[in-house]
Amino acid sequence: MKQKLLVILLFISAFTSAQIVNIPDVNFKSRLLRSSATSHSAKDINGNYFAIDANADGEIQETEALAVYWLNINTGSISNLQGISSFLNLTYLSCYGNNLTTLNVSGLSNLVTLNVYDNSLTSLVLNGCSSLTNLNCYENNLTTIDLTGLGRLRYLACRNNRLTAIDLTPVNLIGFNGSDNLFTTMDFSTQTNLVGFSLYDNINLTTVNLKNGRVQYFNSEEFGGCTNLTSICLDADEYDVVYNSIIIINSWYPNWNIENIEFSTTCGETGDHDNMITGIARFDFDGNGCDYADPIRPFVKVNSVHEGNTSSIWTTDTGYYSFIAQTGNYAISPELTDAPYFTTSESPVITFNELDGTIVTRDFCITADGIHPDLEVTASANNGITAGSNQRYYLTYKNKGNQILSGNIMLEYNGDALTLTNVSPNYTTNVPGLLTCNFTNLQPFETRTIAVTLRVNTPTSPFPVNIGDVLSFSVTGNNNQQDETPENNRVDFYQTVRYSQDPNNIVCLEGETVSVDKIGEYLHYTINFENIGTAAAGFVVITNELDDTKYNLQSLQILNSSNTMVATLTGNVLTFRFANIYLAPFALGYVTYKIKTLETLTANDVVTNQASIVFDENEPLITNEAITAFAVLGRDDFGADTLNIYPNPTTGLLKIQSKLTVNKTELYDVQGRLLQTNVVNGTDGVVDISSKPKGIYLLKVISDRGTVTKKVIKN
Repeated sequence: MKQKLLVILLFISAFTSAQIVNIPDVNFKSRLLRSSATSHSAKDINGNYFAIDANADGEIQETEALAVYWLNINTGSISNLQGISSFLNLTYLSCYGNNLTTLNVSGLSNLVTLNVYDNSLTSLVLNGCSSLTNLNCYENNLTTIDLTGLGRLRYLACRNNRLTAIDLTPVNLIGFNGSDNLFTTMDFSTQTNLVGFSLYDNINLTTVNLKNGRVQYFNSEEFGGCTNLTSICLDADEYDVVYNSIIIINSWYPNWNIENIEFSTTCGETGDHDNMITGIARFDFDGNGCDYADPIRPFVKVNSVHEGNTSSIWTTDTGYYSFIAQTGNYAISPELTDAPYFTTSESPVITFNELDGTIVTRDFCITADGIHPDLEVTASANNGITAGSNQRYYLTYKNKGNQILSGNIMLEYNGDALTLTNVSPNYTTNVPGLLTCNFTNLQPFETRTIAVTLRVNTPTSPFPVNIGDVLSFSVTGNNNQQDETPENNRVDFYQTVRYSQDPNNIVCLEGETVSVDKIGEYLHYTINFENIGTAAAGFVVITNELDDTKYNLQSLQILNSSNTMVATLTGNVLTFRFANIYLAPFALGYVTYKIKTLETLTANDVVTNQASIVFDENEPLITNEAITAFAVLGRDDFGADTLNIYPNPTTGLLKIQSKLTVNKTELYDVQGRLLQTNVVNGTDGVVDISSKPKGIYLLKVISDRGTVTKKVIKN
């Protein structure tokens, strides 16, 4: 009996010993034993802080280790994490700021985040960590990192190690920080999800492959300190952002010559590959030839003629442009019709005999021709306004001439209905209804923007604002010289108060009705966009198909944009590409341009404009149609401000209120076909469109004093 009891006791003792996790490092074990509901060291499956040593026996059993899902043992003077392999349910492990020289977390298949930075690691074993998404192992002494089996890894920070190479093919990263290492080459070609990276201070780095089909985010620090860099292979769509990033870095390192870097789109492959033409437009400010000290020229239209086909691109806000090129002859030239006070030398024809990835740089040096002061102003607004809301307006002024200008910008608005709440930059003076902002030293080609926020009254305010009300605005620019074209120093526009508005919209600043006297002149369009998603948008693409039977495509000029973008015109399709915009949820953006209508248009002709907006890989958002009709307004006292049509949109009945006698109304579809006529003979009337299908119509209101055409929407 005693022998049987002894056997049982030995079995229990052996079983109990087998359940205790071997943790030889005293500091590691102490941190585990000191965990509690208030120590913020460990969390259970429910995310609650708790004591790992549940039975308080001074040991960690296997069952107790399995109860840990989150572990924080930072800065604990720990030299050895032996025993961590028993914590099989860990999803989060943070052990930075210790004295670790090796770490083996193999088999922790549930681990999602590992923070092991600021140690002295020379070895890191990650076998079987198939759920690992975030790995922060920077500021160690690692010479290799094996990423095999880590297919879910998305973020890797391994800066400040001694890495000479790293194989990224087993993973598809979103973010990579490999700064301060000993890399000689870096291959991101398999990283099709890569958003951002840093290779700062890799002094041995010579070659980088960025050709992965994805345009990365660049902040001009990616290659800082990489003074031996000689080759960058990249996607054609990101050439401009990479080149501009290198230009900025080049200014920080005088001994680093950008001319020593070869930019390629072929990566040493064989076969046919697109060639490229690139360049920068600069203004020869000091008259001694263009160099890096001269200002860049944004939004210059550059034309490319190849085999009789013309395509156009506008220089970015950094003055850069690029074309993809095939074999044959290319005539590349800037179009300065919007800037007649400047000249540039002719560019010789560029010939490509084969598709071998050749990149030709063709810069443009623009010089002043005579003395011409010329200020231009415009405004960017949203598609209507809503009562009780804050409305943002962008007042843009540009020095189109070749003389430095100073002066002021004035915004006139309804001071009873609107209250100024914010101006950036700060305004000079403001009285209700008149805002004045002074400016000085506006350089040739320079564009500045004033952001103005106005609060709209509610229907219950002492000065109520109701749906259907029309508010008028005027923006005027004054300068200290005799302006060449004073007609573009003022812009007037109107906005209708609406029930609600889609934040992704297109607006014609001139409104829904324009006098026939304006046929052949400029219409100003703003395309507004807002990220209505839950995550930042890496890029935004706007496609705007223009009707070449109504618009003069050659007159198109880009005026302003909220973010850096590339604008192209191919045929009649205008495209704006905002790469690396990283537009936060609910953040706003816009682009503004102007274009002339054809002089062949006549009274009652209608022009419509619509855009498609794509955020990342999502389905396109289709904007409203900006519809503008050319009408015989007659006397100036019969216009949009004398007429109120409501509700608009409507389900059937449209009410008309006018300060002048209305004779009749005519309803047209957007193709200009007459659908119905109503006799009014008074200042008030009703138009019934209940029988009409849902859609957009044009209501022409006719009086003895002229005609007003308004867009109406049937829901």
